Amino acid sequence: MFEGCSSHSELSASLQLLTVKAEHNLCQQAYNKIVNFCRETWPPDNRMPPNYYRTKKMVERLGLNYEKIDCCVNGCMLFYNHDINEKICRFCKEERYTLKKSGRNKVKEVSRKRMWYFPIAPRLQRLYASSATTSNMRWDAENVPKKGVLIHPSDGEAWKHFDRTYPSYIVQF
Repeated sequence: MFEGCSSHSELSASLQLLTVKAEHNLCQQAYNKIVNFCRETWPPDNRMPPNYYRTKKMVERLGLNYEKIDCCVNGCMLFYNHDINEKICRFCKEERYTLKKSGRNKVKEVSRKRMWYFPIAPRLQRLYASSATTSNMRWDAENVPKKGVLIHPSDGEAWKHFDRTYPSYIVQF
């Protein structure tokens, strides 16, 4: 962050502030004011990103992106893949969009409800990239419990039945 700061890096401080923004539903303007206050009170050589836009750009480089997918307001369906161009839910017939004014005489279609999809593959790749987290990711396979001792849900009969029924899902290390 700055010379002499050993508790946080530029990335960890940014992630902490983004977490606060999300948990408290702060707008970008509030986030920017908080960051400006931090930058003003810290030494001049601090490396904190100056605003929300720059923070997002820095965090994007981690490769943990997300995808926004429109969905029905009643949760009936996703407007995704072959349904991407649909404007009405096939099941409950609710409209996908609501109309909003976006300036002089302009009307814009805005999705009524969205979900955020976080692809799992990049997150798993990131967990396996570090030797510190890789051992934790392999724990279930490497720590076979004693017979009759339940120390993890994977030791339960239901889990063992699933492993026997679908052997192709068993991960080998």
